[in-house]
Amino acid sequence: MGAVAGLCFTIFGIVFFITVSQESGFDDGGTVITLFFIIFILFALGITTFSLVNFFSNKGLSVMDVDINHEEITDKTTTTQNSDIESRLAQLEDLKNKKLITDTEYQSKRADILNEL
Repeated sequence: MGAVAGLCFTIFGIVFFITVSQESGFDDGGTVITLFFIIFILFALGITTFSLVNFFSNKGLSVMDVDINHEEITDKTTTTQNSDIESRLAQLEDLKNKKLITDTEYQSKRADILNEL
């Protein structure tokens, strides 16, 4: 689709430039108009080339490459789980120190938390 649009813009630029250059007032701003159309046509050709390379190559060109490493995601999840378990154990220890739970309850709950690993 991009190649077709780029090709249409290229043809449009060339035809429009030829039409405008044949006007009688072209001599007044001829250099600026010529420069504008050259840049316009080069951009249109660039879009066409980029799209055709994307279409005909296996990998294609991309504006942005995203590389996902699944090991890093697993490591971050494990780290989050470990810190969650550490915080739960710290809370349990705090409850025991404040004598809000018995030693038996502490040991039982601690074993439950560690079994989640």
